[in-house]
Amino acid sequence: RHALRPLRQSTSSVASHQNSSRQGIVQVCACRSGAREAPWESLMFAKRAIIAALALSVGLFLMPTPATAIDPDGSALLDGSSGYLDAGTSADWNIGTSDFTVEWFAYQTSAGGFNRAFSLGAYPSAALAFSIESGTAYVWASGIRLTYTFTGQGGYFNRWIHFAITRTAGSINLYVDGTRVATAPDSTNIVTTGLNLYIGRELSAANTCFPGNLSNFHFVNGTALYSGANFTVPTSTITAVANSKLLLALKSGANWLNDT
Repeated sequence: RHALRPLRQSTSSVASHQNSSRQGIVQVCACRSGAREAPWESLMFAKRAIIAALALSVGLFLMPTPATAIDPDGSALLDGSSGYLDAGTSADWNIGTSDFTVEWFAYQTSAGGFNRAFSLGAYPSAALAFSIESGTAYVWASGIRLTYTFTGQGGYFNRWIHFAITRTAGSINLYVDGTRVATAPDSTNIVTTGLNLYIGRELSAANTCFPGNLSNFHFVNGTALYSGANFTVPTSTITAVANSKLLLALKSGANWLNDT
């Protein structure tokens, strides 16, 4: 059993949760106080993942979204001001000089701020993070490693986008919808000891909260799932692989616990 806790007092009801009978699956339900329960999240942890707790903060609600080819089961709706997920600290985030992949689907609904899709550490020297600021995407790995500027707000607003950051053969890469848009040599020693993995914000700055929906966040330590100039973007719920350490597949299901 894992402890699920709010980060601070809020009007949100937060469920306790337990492992299901299938290895690596944790079912979670969270909802507004007084609202009907919404069983819209399944957190799929890879084998041997060491996760002490997952915390849902003020402003995060797990809501159903219309099914699409890349969002078949639902997504986490973050309010852009205080909602985020905290996956805690873990040796699994400690990449060192290994290959890795971080991928996710995002549907951003507003600009402004320094919106982090995820972060290990904080500006200006985050161990690993991704942000979109005034239309420019930044990949942080102990400093800025890659940048990519979208063409107009239509390039990243109000549409689902698949993002992937990989490191392989001594190069770090940023992919947007399966196309490599930035690459650079990189052998950075990514040390995350004592750092929480935040999804949807940075460690301490409130203006880093992500506005919109996130789904299928996947953290792989030790393997670059994508290489080359292009790859085919997943069209269904992402599944765990050998070195998957965290996979948040937001699904509806019958085996969930409500806040009662």
